Amino acid sequence: MRKRTRILFFLTGIVGLSALWVVLTIVGNGRSVGPVQRVVIISSTTADVAASLKASGVLSSSAQILFPFFVRFQGTEDGLHPGTFLIPAHAPLRQVVRILLQHGRTETRVTIPEGSSLRDLATILQKAGLVTRTEDVIAVTGTPASEQTETVFGEKAFSYLAGKPQGISLEGYLFPDTYRFFADASVRDVAQKMLETFDVKTKDLRAEPLPYPLHSFYDVLTLASVVEAEVRGAEDQRRVADLFLRRITAGMPLQADSTVQYASGASGRFTTAADRESQSLWNTYQHPGLPRGPIASPGLEAIRAVLHPTPNDALYFLTGPDGTVYYAKTLEEHVANKRHL
Repeated sequence: MRKRTRILFFLTGIVGLSALWVVLTIVGNGRSVGPVQRVVIISSTTADVAASLKASGVLSSSAQILFPFFVRFQGTEDGLHPGTFLIPAHAPLRQVVRILLQHGRTETRVTIPEGSSLRDLATILQKAGLVTRTEDVIAVTGTPASEQTETVFGEKAFSYLAGKPQGISLEGYLFPDTYRFFADASVRDVAQKMLETFDVKTKDLRAEPLPYPLHSFYDVLTLASVVEAEVRGAEDQRRVADLFLRRITAGMPLQADSTVQYASGASGRFTTAADRESQSLWNTYQHPGLPRGPIASPGLEAIRAVLHPTPNDALYFLTGPDGTVYYAKTLEEHVANKRHL
């Protein structure tokens, strides 16, 4: 009877260990795959690598114990090497080891959508595992919605930045695109690559005639960022650009909710009365004309919309929940549109 019990206990242990092996190596070493972590490997011994992975939040305690056995089982011990890697937390050991076996510096693909602000950029880079704090991004790009901030890059690095007022962040200049960054890239590296892309992508546009009443490409970039935030679709962007240009010419405030949200740091479709009363120079309810600077990084279509607006006679517009834009020539028509929405 005792012998049978010992055998049963032994078999149960084998089954349990086998199940743990399958779960950790194939399914994952946690409840679910988490955010990408930046892992710096200094020593290539399996125990030290496992400890670094555990400290970075990639491996659970049980996976840390199993890691050296899994590597030996695969025969990949000699393939481990020091470096900086981007690895999802709680990823299966099979995936973890595959990333660690990549030679040289690993890369990650990051997409910055059109209309992304510096705050959005910080969030995206954190999710990609390239930064750990928003402050790290702001230290390079400058503080959003501030006239007294400093940036790492100026006109000596990129001549087109001569058009940016002193004390304003790099908002608007970090070109939205899909990039490949090395895992050990600094925020400065990331910003430089985005500024270089802006230089190339907007070179011809910066040479085009300015639409009245704008005075510089910085004005174009600023208005394009508002257009990008307010409407989608090339034709609507061109119509709204013309509408905004005519409001500026007439001395009417733009009254764009996106500028209020940028000034307050809030998000969502609606703004509060308190938000709209803010005296921030980015609040276009309180200050006629353009906001003090861009509120995000516009895409090429939004920039082209400002340079080549579609003439129309609307002075007001609303964007519905489905993205449909409702135009009005008079305030009365605009109020009626509001009621229907």
